[in-house]
Amino acid sequence: MIALGLAFVALPAVVLAAEGESSSNIPKLVNFTILAAILIALLRRPLANFLDAKAQQIRDELDASRADREAAAAARELAEARETGRDAEAERTRVRITESAVDEGQRIIAAAEEQAKKITAAAEAEVEAEVRNAERRLSAAAARAAVRVTRERLRTGMTDEDHSRLIHAGIEAIRSDR
Repeated sequence: MIALGLAFVALPAVVLAAEGESSSNIPKLVNFTILAAILIALLRRPLANFLDAKAQQIRDELDASRADREAAAAARELAEARETGRDAEAERTRVRITESAVDEGQRIIAAAEEQAKKITAAAEAEVEAEVRNAERRLSAAAARAAVRVTRERLRTGMTDEDHSRLIHAGIEAIRSDR
């Protein structure tokens, strides 16, 4: 209302200033003052509301930006923690695989050594059996050769008297064994 009243009062001064009838700057200054007062009176509240709204919008955007920055920092920390966790898990897996490989290698070596012992024992038993078999064959061959030689000697060099003496010696040996 005040602004409207001032506008009616200032209207003649504005018209006179526009026509250029006055040679001094006072009417222009009065017109400018009235215009400024009207503009301030009319635009003060909307301009203040606009500036307050703009300031609030900027504060809200700053808050949102801070929240986004904090969320990004938290996401980065989470990603770094996950990466560290993956690195640690990879290291644990590498150690577990290495230990498993070493254990498996030791198991294979132990199994190979056990198999070698079994093969060696079997080979030794086989050699021993062959030696015993060869000894038996050799003993049998020696016995056959001794019997053959003895037969031959008995046929060629034995007299009735030698024959009788051997029989008596055998009988005496049998009697003494009892």
